[in-house]
Amino acid sequence: MDESWRMSKHLQELPLRLDETLHLGVLVPWANQAMEAELPLLFPQRVIWHIARLVPSSTTTVLDDDFLTGMVQAIPQAVFQLSRLPLRALAFGCTSASSVFSEDIAGALQVLQRAQHAVPFLTAFSALCLLLTMCQAKRIVLVAPYEHELTLREAQVFEHHGIVVQHAASLGYRDDIGSISSQQILDACAACPLDKVDALVISCTALHTLDVIPLLEEHYHLPVLSSNTALALASVLVAIQQLSLSLENQL
Repeated sequence: MDESWRMSKHLQELPLRLDETLHLGVLVPWANQAMEAELPLLFPQRVIWHIARLVPSSTTTVLDDDFLTGMVQAIPQAVFQLSRLPLRALAFGCTSASSVFSEDIAGALQVLQRAQHAVPFLTAFSALCLLLTMCQAKRIVLVAPYEHELTLREAQVFEHHGIVVQHAASLGYRDDIGSISSQQILDACAACPLDKVDALVISCTALHTLDVIPLLEEHYHLPVLSSNTALALASVLVAIQQLSLSLENQL
């Protein structure tokens, strides 16, 4: 059986396409512990991740609009921390903020472009959309740790991007998302109708998902994307594309 759809397979094979070590930047919400734990494990011999913290002006961690807008407003200062590094791509690591407040992020990027930060920029949400497009997934189940209202807002943004959310499951957390166990994620997925969708999406970069993705793919025979695996894969793909364009321009 062709297993090219497995995200876990792509995570294993993509480093073979890299001819040099990539320096990638990622902007991490200040209470997020999962990204620093998971990202270095994905491409340990080919990618160096450089981290900058996003500190909201509210100095809170509760997932509400003040926190999410604070993540976006913190982008310029966090990017400045990484501005002296030889980055090939830069990613914004808050899925909910990047889905719900995409217009505000676009405004922040205009400021960065005027400051001549020419590094390709993507978000956790745009990374999910890119990977879903690559695996031709038009109908998904969305599993998120957030409260129901925030999960529905994210589902609506997926729909706006042409991705039908057949079912959205919320774990109901406003804070302390990193404490959610693998078993809770597996149980939430098991309660979803997964027989008529093209992919399963596990939202939020604060969730630890690397151990559950192979189990879910093996059991449901579906591509399983988490925010962190999508962000990592998309960042590397964007960096490879940028390197190819640079090489073409030199020839």
